Amino acid sequence: AGMEEYDAGFDRCVQAVGHGNHSAGRFLDKCLRLLGVGVAEEPRFLSIAVGETRACDTVHAAFYPFRNWTSYLGCLCQSGLRSTR
Repeated sequence: AGMEEYDAGFDRCVQAVGHGNHSAGRFLDKCLRLLGVGVAEEPRFLSIAVGETRACDTVHAAFYPFRNWTSYLGCLCQSGLRSTR
């Protein structure tokens, strides 16, 4: 339901929040709050790098940010994923 609200209210968010003024995550957070969509954080879902430290493990479902495929693939391999690419 939250993403449907986001889709319906995206233009409102761009006007009120300013799409180019924030990172993607910050924009989404501000937009969802503006639209009255409840926010539920799940710290095991996304591993966000702090400086050069990142958790490339089997606990998290996704890893962010990576500037290129090689470093992202390295993290996925570190987490135990096997890739043919």
